[in-house]
Amino acid sequence: MHISAWATDSNFMKKIYASLLILICSVKGFSQHTAPLKNSINIIPVATFYTYNWSMGIAYERLIDHKGRFGVNIPVLLAFMNDGFNVDAGVENSNRLQLNPGFRYYPVRNKTMTYGVGLSYYYFRGKIEYYGFGYYSGQTQYESWKYTIWQAGPMLNNYAGFNINEHFYVGIEVGVGVNIINKGKVESTGEVYRRNAEKEMFQTNFQIGYRF
Repeated sequence: MHISAWATDSNFMKKIYASLLILICSVKGFSQHTAPLKNSINIIPVATFYTYNWSMGIAYERLIDHKGRFGVNIPVLLAFMNDGFNVDAGVENSNRLQLNPGFRYYPVRNKTMTYGVGLSYYYFRGKIEYYGFGYYSGQTQYESWKYTIWQAGPMLNNYAGFNINEHFYVGIEVGVGVNIINKGKVESTGEVYRRNAEKEMFQTNFQIGYRF
């Protein structure tokens, strides 16, 4: 009777130990495969878009699947134009609003880095003024022509991010696109016309991000 009771207790303890081992392994496995943080805010201190002057802005990204392979990225930037003034003739640009929302796919995502490719649609809007002196009926006359301009089109982007820790990271993005829309509007008359400007669009930006 004592031997049978001891054997029963021994089997019971083995089952407990086995259950604890399975639980520990399950917790460990879960911790290694926890879903990534799905939201991130990026500060963009430096960005360039083709021939425009430097830009800066902010972006929000949301991962839309459990594994963090797909995301929606919405950057908003402001381009700081720096045109010189010439009393005889010149061009003056206003600072321009830039949007470049799109989707990203991340084939590589680990503790060290993240690599992604994506398709976005960029949009620029700003004002431009041409000015100078003209000669009419023997008289010198100063004139200026003001326009609102906008550009838009698809862009293919490559992105690489390097993790500092679970929440903070730095990244760089490079993109190439094409101008589908490139128009201007004469402010004095409201006439809309197609601009003879560049067909290609390139962009690079540096990001400092926080995941939550």
